[in-house]
Amino acid sequence: MKIGILTHYDVSSHGAYLQLYAMSRVLQERGHEPFVLTYCKNFDFAEGDEAKKFQVGLSNVSYYLRKYLVDAGPANSYFQLRKHRELISFGRRTFSYAPYAQADMDAAVIGADEVFSLQYGVNSMMYGHGVDARSVFSYAPSFGQTDMGRIERFRVRSLIAAGLASLQGLSVRDEGSADVVEQLCGIRPCIVCDPALLYDFERERAEFSRGKPRKPYALVYAYTTNMNEPQVVESVKSYARARGLELVSIEGYHAWCDKNVVCNPMDMLAWFSSASAVITDTFHGTISSVITHAPLALFTRPTNTVKLGSLVRQLGLESRLVTDGLGVGDILDRPFSYEAVEENVKVLRSEGSAYLDLQLGICEGMLS
Repeated sequence: MKIGILTHYDVSSHGAYLQLYAMSRVLQERGHEPFVLTYCKNFDFAEGDEAKKFQVGLSNVSYYLRKYLVDAGPANSYFQLRKHRELISFGRRTFSYAPYAQADMDAAVIGADEVFSLQYGVNSMMYGHGVDARSVFSYAPSFGQTDMGRIERFRVRSLIAAGLASLQGLSVRDEGSADVVEQLCGIRPCIVCDPALLYDFERERAEFSRGKPRKPYALVYAYTTNMNEPQVVESVKSYARARGLELVSIEGYHAWCDKNVVCNPMDMLAWFSSASAVITDTFHGTISSVITHAPLALFTRPTNTVKLGSLVRQLGLESRLVTDGLGVGDILDRPFSYEAVEENVKVLRSEGSAYLDLQLGICEGMLS
């Protein structure tokens, strides 16, 4: 079948491309023809400077000059430009694309990632509206930090609820999103793992597990705006200094690291695979550590408690959390085996595969 994937596809995020790559490969392994569905994003709910970020025009020239040359600095801005180009190039080499409203497809899968979120605006196609396919179902989308309060504030409850209730199959990635769906439409959706856990990366593992000869390093995987608190920076630097490790940053630019690396998602996994330690505060940084069995120290923050907290519980990674009483060194110096984590991954993968195969089977039945 021809299957369109509705997810984040043009964002400057390794995690977004990693899960899209994984979903595409999972569908290909089942004999289907996946492609990415394009769309125009809505930014109506962005406020203040956030709104200006998405409004290109002469009136916002001063904002861009301040944001990228003064606040961010030339080095950071150059890093972000190179990273964006690298990820866009990877996407163009790896996927095919078609507009969601005109695409010739048998089915559409919505997800994964935070495509249900109302952070900047409401994107009606992410709830199934206007998607011209016989079969439309979701696989592991998330509302992120969006809750019923935000949904009610912008008066989009009926729009979202009607769309979700019309889907052939409804699954989400985390417990918080499942709670929101249940409040919206009285349906308790399946909770399934992210595509980057559903896919086993066996075809790619031989390549990225070899890594490359490098000076020993600790990998920092966090967005540019995160992991800059003085106490966090000092704890990570102290850990690296005491063990003779370079600090390498991927995903975000961190001037306090020794290197800031631009790479595609597959090269990123090679960096994870060869790392002496990984320090992250992100969902896909955690998943990439699990894929490569990298030694992991995990920070949580208020902006990702829903998705990351759910992932930690699903995988049994509570012992890898940095707390007020346990620092980076305390966590990473503890003996840790991924054996129990892999058992949890097997269960999640089995549940995710069963749900996906059920939805694909229903669609094939419609076409026969």
